[in-house]
Amino acid sequence: MINKVIKTDNRVLGMLLFSPLLLLLIFGGEVLRYGLLVLSSICIYEFYHAFTNRDIHANLYLGILFNVIFYVFLLGNEIDENHLLMIFVLFLLVCLGYTLFSKKNNIIDAFVTFIPSMYISIPWSLLLLIDAMPKGNLLIWIPLITTWCCDILAYYIGKNFGRIKLSESISPKKTVEGSIGGIIGSVGVSMLVGVVFGKTLNISLIHFLFMGIIAGIVGQMGDLVASSIKRYNGIKDFSHIIPAHGGMLDRFDSVLFNNMAIFLYLSIILKL
Repeated sequence: MINKVIKTDNRVLGMLLFSPLLLLLIFGGEVLRYGLLVLSSICIYEFYHAFTNRDIHANLYLGILFNVIFYVFLLGNEIDENHLLMIFVLFLLVCLGYTLFSKKNNIIDAFVTFIPSMYISIPWSLLLLIDAMPKGNLLIWIPLITTWCCDILAYYIGKNFGRIKLSESISPKKTVEGSIGGIIGSVGVSMLVGVVFGKTLNISLIHFLFMGIIAGIVGQMGDLVASSIKRYNGIKDFSHIIPAHGGMLDRFDSVLFNNMAIFLYLSIILKL
C-alpha cells in the first residue's frame, strides 16, 4: 500500500515537472528560445549517454556547442536556407574530423555525435517557428496536446482491449487497438481545438481533422523510434530525471516528431 502511494506521488511530481514547458509556450519569444535550448541540451545528453552501453562514445561537448550556436546565433536571424544547410554540413565535417584525428574514436562515434542535430535540435526549434506564425500562440499547442491525448488514449485502450501486437520486436506492449485509440484521441482533441479556435485561426475544421490524423500516426512513429534506440542499447529509460516518467526523451519522443509533422502541414498545406 505504501509503495503504491509513493509510486502515485512520484507520478504526480513527474507531471508537475512538465509545467515549466507549459509556461515556455505561454510566454513564447525569447523565453521559449532559451527554454528550448536547455530542454534540447538535456535530451542530447540523454541520447549520447544511452549509447555508452554499446561502447559508442559521442562527443557531448561538440553536440552541446552546436546546439548552443544553433539556438543562440542562428534561430530567428535572417539566414537563408543555403547558409543554414552549409552550417549543418560544416558540423558534420567537424564530427567526422573529430574521429580522423582521434585514436580512441571511430566513424560510428562521429555519426552518433551528429544525429541529435537532426533528431533533437531541429524538431524542438520548430516550436519557435510555429510560435512566429500568425496566431502562433494558439497553433503552438497543437503538436503537444495531440501527442498527449494520443498517448493517454493509446495506453488505456491498449491496456484494456489490446490483442494484436503493433511492433512486438521493438515495443512488445504496444497493440494495434491501442494505436487506433491513440489516433482517435489525437483527432478528437485536434477537432476540439478547431471547433473552439477555428474561426479565430481562420482554419477550416477539415484541416484540424487531417492534423489530428497525421499527429496520431507520426507521434506513434516517434515513440517507436525512441523505443528502438533504447532496445538497441539495452536500456528501459533514457534517464531518471523525471520521477516515474524516465527522461526528457522518454516523455517527448513523440512530440519531436509531431513538431515536424505539424510545422510541415502549417507551412506547406496552409502556407502560414
